[in-house]
Amino acid sequence: MTAPIWASLYSAALALVLLGSASSDDYFIDEHVVPSPQQPLEEEMPPGMDIMQRELDLSELLVGLKEGPVAFSPRASRPRAFVPVSKYDVQFPLALPTAQNIQNICLHGFRRPRYPESYFPSSGYGVSKRQADAVNTLEAWFVTCCIRGQTEEARLCCAIQAWEKSISHFCEVGFRIKAPQFYCCKLNKSEWLPCFDRSAQNPEYNPTEDSPVQPVLTENKFNFDPSSCPGASLTPQSIRDGKRGEKKSATPLNVDLDFPLAAPTDSNIGSVCRNLKVRPHYNIKCLKGLDQVALQAKSINTLEKNFKVCCKNNNKERILPCAQKTWQEEMKKFCVASKHKRIDFPCCDGGVQFECFKNISTDPDYSKTLTKNLSLSNMCDTHKIITKKFSVGVPLKSVVRKCCHLSPIEKSTCIAQSVEELFVSTCSSRKSPPSVKRCCRLSSPECFHKLLMDAIIKATSRQKKKICPVS
Repeated sequence: MTAPIWASLYSAALALVLLGSASSDDYFIDEHVVPSPQQPLEEEMPPGMDIMQRELDLSELLVGLKEGPVAFSPRASRPRAFVPVSKYDVQFPLALPTAQNIQNICLHGFRRPRYPESYFPSSGYGVSKRQADAVNTLEAWFVTCCIRGQTEEARLCCAIQAWEKSISHFCEVGFRIKAPQFYCCKLNKSEWLPCFDRSAQNPEYNPTEDSPVQPVLTENKFNFDPSSCPGASLTPQSIRDGKRGEKKSATPLNVDLDFPLAAPTDSNIGSVCRNLKVRPHYNIKCLKGLDQVALQAKSINTLEKNFKVCCKNNNKERILPCAQKTWQEEMKKFCVASKHKRIDFPCCDGGVQFECFKNISTDPDYSKTLTKNLSLSNMCDTHKIITKKFSVGVPLKSVVRKCCHLSPIEKSTCIAQSVEELFVSTCSSRKSPPSVKRCCRLSSPECFHKLLMDAIIKATSRQKKKICPVS
C-alpha cells in the first residue's frame, strides 16, 4: 500500500479516536460544565482596560486546570479558547461612605459578604485573599463606627476614616511584600481614593446575602479621631477632587459605655460575679435626647441586676446557665426596643444575632471596673466613707482641704506631695496608727500609698453611685 494511502488511513483513525475520547468524563471537560465566562476575574478592571495590561496571580491562571484539560468541541477539531475564571470571587473594593449610603452601611452590614479562611483553598489565591482580608477588616471597622457613632454625621465621619485607612493599608502592605498590585495602587497616591471608589461593585452598600453572615474578627485596629471630622463639606466629589472642606462639624459626644456586655462563658463567669459591685451602673436621667446611649445604658443596668440574681444561686452549676439565659433574653429585648425607637443597630438586622453581639463586645473578660482607673485623686470623693468605714488612722481632711479645690492636674500633684508629707509626719509621731507602722518600719511611701488606695477602692465600691456615661 502506498505511503499516501497509509497516511490517510492513519489520520482517519486518529480522528475517530479523538472524537470517541471527547465524550469521556475522565479526561475531558463536558461542554456543559465549562465555567461561565461571565463570572468576574479575580481583579476587576475598569471598562476598556485589557486584561493583559495587569499582573495576574498564578492561581488565577491555573484555576481552570483543576477541572481537567482543555476540551475539544464535538463539532470541530480545534480546542475551545481557555477562559481564566476565579471560583473564589471577592466583592472588592468597597465604595466611599457617603451621606446617601451610610444608613445601608450600618443597617445591612451583616447581609454583605465576609470571607473566612475556609472560603479559600489552603494554597494559592494570594491576591484574592488579600482583598478578602481588606473587606473583612473594613466591614468590622464599619460595625464599630455604627455602634460608637451617636449621630449620623459621626458615623459617616468614622466610616470615611476607616475606609481611607483600609485603602492606604492595603496598597502599602502590597508594596512592602512585593505582591501583585491592584491597579488603583499603581496610580499616584493622590489618585488611590477616587480610583477605589469608582471601582466598587456595590456603591450603595445594598444587602446581597439572603441571610445574615457571620462576622470575621480582625487583628487590625482602628481608632476614630472625631476632632478631624470635616462635616457636611466632605462629599464624594471632594474626595474625587482630592479636596477637603474647611468647616468642621461639632465634635461627637465622648461616650464611655461598653455595650454590649459580653456573653457569659466558662472562662469569664467568675469575673461576672466577682466584679458585680465594682462594675459601672448608669444614670439614665442624664441621657435625655440620646436614645441609643440611653437604650444601651438601660440594657446594661438590667443585665447587671439579673446577673446579681444568678450569682446568688447556691448551686454553682446553675450560675452559668442562668447568666447565659438572662444575657440572651436581654439582647432580644434590646433589639425589639431599638426598632421601636428607630435605632439601626447592626446585630439586630433581621432579628437578634447572638454571634454578632458576642463578637463586638469590648470587654469579653469582664475586667473593666470602676476601680481600674482609680488614683489618689479619688480621695476627694471618697474621704468621708474612708473615715467612717475604712479608716487608715491618718487625717485625710488636711489633704482634701489643701488640694481638692484645684484643677485636675494641680490637684493630682498637690495630693501626691501632701500624701508623702503626711506619711513622713505620721511616721515621726510617737503614736502612729497600727495600720501604718509596718510601712514606717520599711520606710516605704509605696506601702502607705497602697494602704490609701485599698481604702479608696473599698469606698468606691461602697458608694454604688450611678454614673453618667457621657462627658
